Amino acid sequence: MLIVNSIVFGPVNSRRLGRSLGVNLTLHKTCNMDCVYCECGKTTCLTNDRKNDYDPDTVLKEIEEAVKKEGHLDFITFAGSGEPSLFKDIKKIVKGIKKKFPHIKLAIITNSTLLTDKDVFEAFLEADVLLPSIDSVREESFKKMNRPHPSLKLDKILEALLRFKKEYKGKMWAEVFICHGINDTDEELTALRDYLLKLNPDKLQINTLDRKGTEDWVQPLDKNELKRVIGYFKGLNVEPVARKLS
Repeated sequence: MLIVNSIVFGPVNSRRLGRSLGVNLTLHKTCNMDCVYCECGKTTCLTNDRKNDYDPDTVLKEIEEAVKKEGHLDFITFAGSGEPSLFKDIKKIVKGIKKKFPHIKLAIITNSTLLTDKDVFEAFLEADVLLPSIDSVREESFKKMNRPHPSLKLDKILEALLRFKKEYKGKMWAEVFICHGINDTDEELTALRDYLLKLNPDKLQINTLDRKGTEDWVQPLDKNELKRVIGYFKGLNVEPVARKLS
């Protein structure tokens, strides 16, 4: 269970990543988006400024202590209650993990917005698995669903992710969160499908609300609705992660 403002948490027995040690690189709900569905709650620090909420050496020390204590791990995973790429020295953390623990895979769960930043781009190339979220490729729904920091530009984010995929040697498991009434229309899903076919991730993970989101009006899709959505993504390796279809 994630402890607010803790650096290391878990290990978590993840359906996607096995026995995974979580690393939280930001203070609670520091993010550059305030997604309506976020199960960690409302973003309290909406920022696009990259800084260190923790000392990088302290982060690496806590990870090392946890690895020694916990024994077998399948993954070390950057996750938690904010966007990991906002940590300014993320490249140092990635390189330290890869050097100290070459036997453990590194996964990064990200909203993919800061791949436009050279340091983030280069740091993420070192991950064994990247799990970027892409909920919409249309500006109106992106703003309504993800409520991004005003400095974020959707077209630049989408372009950077395509460039990243061309260079990336690891596995990419893209995730789309489906929000009823926003990105589940024919127009939205067709545009998203066309982009994802260009991106060609190793897996496309379809999700919807499992627990209470930030906004009360956000409702999960039912089983039939999810099956309809999945039908749009023929030609991609679709993996439903919503418990309704598990």
